[in-house]
Parts: sequence; structure tokens; C-alpha cells
Amino acid sequence: MTDAGLKSVVFDAADQDKPNYGVWNLMLDGSLSKHHILDGFYPVEIVSPVLVADDGWSKKMDLLWTVLHRYFEFRKDTTCGFHIHISFQEGHFTIKQLRSLAKAVAF
Repeated sequence: MTDAGLKSVVFDAADQDKPNYGVWNLMLDGSLSKHHILDGFYPVEIVSPVLVADDGWSKKMDLLWTVLHRYFEFRKDTTCGFHIHISFQEGHFTIKQLRSLAKAVAF
């Protein structure tokens, strides 16, 4: 990932207190099914750095998916997921903004 322009590190919770949110963190995900390990697949979580909406975040996400599809093989099952944390740098969401976010997530 780093070679493709997404600076990343392997985060090991046994050795480190918390991830560095200035880079992409790759770590084992304890909430995913372990039955794929028998076939050489590992339950991995990818944690992004803090991304700013007006700083090319969508291009970074597109690059992430391009790199993942080009260099990795995926397996998915009902334990897999994808989630995003969204917040303002300053201030609060209005009701109208929250409704728009809810629609974006639902659809």
C-alpha cells in the first residue's frame, strides 16, 4: 500500500497502545470469522488515517480500492463489514445535514 501512495503500517495491539491515525493501519480483526485462516486467509481490518473531506479523500478511497483489488484476494462472509466515522473539524451537524448523511448511508 505504501508503494502505491497510501502510507501504511502493520499495527500490533500487543506491542502498541493505539494506532497512528496519520497513516493507514493494517491489523488483525477479532470480530471476523476465523474459519478462512485454514485456507491461508486472515481476518484483517484496515483503519484509514483521518481524512478531510475537502482534501481529496475520495481519490484516496478510490486508490485504496484499486490497490486492494490489484494486489489482494478477498473472501467475504456475513461477519465482514465496512463503516465510516464522520465528524466536523469544528462545530456541529444541523438536522438537515444529519438527514442527508442518513440518506447517503441508507441508500
